[in-house]
Amino acid sequence: MHVSSVLERRTRPKPTADNCARFGGACGAFAYRGALDGVDSNLVVLLHGLGDTAAPFASLGTSLQNALPQTVVLCLQGTRRVPFLEEDAWMWWDSFTPLGEPIAQPDPRAGIAVVQQWLAYLCAPEEEHGCCWPPERIHLLGFAQGGTLALETAIVERQHLQLGSIVSVQGPLLSLPTFYPALASPVCFVTRFSRNVVTSAERQQLAWLYKAYAHVTHHNIASQTDMHERMLQGPEWADIMRFWSPLWCNRSRMELDGQVYTVHP
Repeated sequence: MHVSSVLERRTRPKPTADNCARFGGACGAFAYRGALDGVDSNLVVLLHGLGDTAAPFASLGTSLQNALPQTVVLCLQGTRRVPFLEEDAWMWWDSFTPLGEPIAQPDPRAGIAVVQQWLAYLCAPEEEHGCCWPPERIHLLGFAQGGTLALETAIVERQHLQLGSIVSVQGPLLSLPTFYPALASPVCFVTRFSRNVVTSAERQQLAWLYKAYAHVTHHNIASQTDMHERMLQGPEWADIMRFWSPLWCNRSRMELDGQVYTVHP
């Protein structure tokens, strides 16, 4: 029998653009904030929607840190500018034709590649210039196009890592999953379907999601015309907090001091 102490590092290396570039190419703009309590146990990666930037999500990340223990926040920004707009607006993949019309069947691979690069960097050991994050401690949260990106990236990465969870707010899958078995990573899917009418397209969104992921929690917030494209606010976060609660790591003082042991036969 062998007894060993369980001592996990209290903090993780802070990400830098130069180190991230070692794992692919230019990683785009990002905002990072370490855990408020000085213990880096959980990482929330925030992915904005079409036409946004990382800055508003950085403010959201601060609010999440005030509610979640031992939580680090990383806000990523799309690497492609939205065309025809003067303001700072970004997207994860080409979403418009040269004439400015929406692309009916967009190709998400450009955005997936960015998040894949970040995941490789975040999970790599420090001696390889990585940030030492266990995949099961990484939680993706995306809004609209960012939510779709989170779901699609986890599918592409399914043979390499299993994430702690994925939260997609109004971001459905883009295509019918054809693989088996379904992914084990828990998913929280938040929609704003009408209370009275669920369309065939909305039913399809749910069917594809349940085919791709084995553990899906669906919360619908009945849509109003002035809130259909809005991120969650105030009490609307309650369901996501309940979803995260059993998945969150909150290390005790004994764990942080190495006073917890594992016994190996």
